[in-house]
Amino acid sequence: MSNYLYPELSTTIIGASITVHRSLGFGLNEQCYKNALMIELKKLNMQALLEVRYDVKYQDELVGYYLADIVVENKIILELKVTETINTKHVSQP
Repeated sequence: MSNYLYPELSTTIIGASITVHRSLGFGLNEQCYKNALMIELKKLNMQALLEVRYDVKYQDELVGYYLADIVVENKIILELKVTETINTKHVSQP
């Protein structure tokens, strides 16, 4: 966990995600997992916001927006994905 910017917070989020997955299993749509993870994070007294919109600017001009699935403690953005298998496209590169 030493590679994480917020190791304790990251560990807690991962634990909450595992709890949700163990409870719900696989095969549901992304929204079900988002909603369940929000419940789990709130049970842990964490500030979590669902579907936060961020404006994207290029050279001071608005070019679009980014919609984050969940933002935790205003520090970590969670991007949830539902897939049958995990491949290299799904893994963040340092």
